[in-house]
Order: sequence, then C-alpha cells, then structure tokens
Amino acid sequence: MKIAFITDLHIDDETVHTKGINTRTHFIKALHTVRESKPDLIILGGDLCNRQGDEDIYLWIKDLMDETLIPYHVIPGNHDDAKLMARIYYSENKIECFRHFVLGNTAFFLLDSSIGSFSHDQWSWLATQLSHERNVIFVHHPVMLTGSKHMEPKYGFQQEKEFVQLLNNTKAQNYVITGHYHTDLYLSKGNIHMFVSPSTYLQVDHEREDFIPILDRIGYREMEIGIDFFRTMVRYF
Repeated sequence: MKIAFITDLHIDDETVHTKGINTRTHFIKALHTVRESKPDLIILGGDLCNRQGDEDIYLWIKDLMDETLIPYHVIPGNHDDAKLMARIYYSENKIECFRHFVLGNTAFFLLDSSIGSFSHDQWSWLATQLSHERNVIFVHHPVMLTGSKHMEPKYGFQQEKEFVQLLNNTKAQNYVITGHYHTDLYLSKGNIHMFVSPSTYLQVDHEREDFIPILDRIGYREMEIGIDFFRTMVRYF
C-alpha cells in the first residue's frame, strides 16, 4: 500500500498570497506530483486553511481531491474547524474529526489534535482501539518533543507524556506521521517512530528561535506499507 501525506496547505482566499506565496498553486502542484506516483490513499494532514476553518476553502479542496479519483482522508490542524471538516468530508455531525480503519495486521488512525490536545472522548476511544500488531497514526501535531526552537515552545502538543506512555504500553510497533512544524524530522522512543513532514506552503528552520521561513521548496511524505515492512521518504519539488 502506498500512501501520500500532504500537510500544512494553508489555503486562503483566492486573492490572498501570504508572504507572497500562492498556496493554492502550491497545493495543485503538490497534488499533480502525488498523482504521478499513483498512491492508493492520500491523507491531508491538517492546516488545510491558513487562518481558520472556512467552508468555501474546504469545498474547493474537496472538489480537487474528488477529481483525483484516489481515496483520501483528512485530519484537522490548529488552523482548522474540526466540526466543519467532519460535516463536509464525512457527512458527520461531530464536534471532533477522528476515525480509524484496519487492513490486515495494521490499524490506521486519523486523530484530531486541532486544539493542541485530545479530548477525554478521543483518549478513551483511542485506548480501546490500540490492539493490533502495528499502528500507523496520522495526527497534525508532533506528539513527542523534537527540540524545534520556534514552533515547539509556542505551538507544541500539550499531552506528550500521556501519549508516549499510552503507545509504549502497547506491544505494537507505532508509526506516527505528523505535520505542523513545517520541516522534515525523525525521532524514536521505545516502540514509537515519529516522522514530521514538510509543508506545501513553506518550511521553518527548526534550529532558530525566531521565525525563519524557507520559501524555495515544498514537499510531502510518501509511505509504502506491507505486511512486514514500513518505508517512508520525503519528496521535495
């Protein structure tokens, strides 16, 4: 199974080019590149909107995704409206936007960290579902400390210790795919392997405390998952 993870789109109104960047053009370019690789599934990893959740923007993205004829899922980021996304993309009347599905020995989780943490309901649900040999978890926020000097102190996940403990208490291998920090990082702790993925908007220098954008490249993460292997790489273009 091949999965493409596209994250941190930051789509705004058609006339708005934040930092001089047309994020709509960037996303279309990314989607074209992804389609050429012929994935079985696409995951949009949050911050679909630039400022706050917007129905028109979600519908614009949905039209493009539907045209690909490739199955896809979405998860919300901190700039999104989880309730609005659940209604538009899944026709569900829910406050949060999380779900999972199982293929063979692997469970795939799509979590909602849009408020920077998980609700009690989401924690309870997740704890009852982690019973497979392998878990592949898609969530917007990095769930372990990365040392990102600008992003982490201001915008980090608020339940890092609880999440690590929950996964380390399982017997599974846990692969966590995230966005949010606009960079490419890999960290592991116990049975947790976390891959932070680049943005289709801009990247952020994680070694600097001040905001230093990197404007000359955009990218996405690609995964190949089989019964006994998990491979991933970042593609910049």
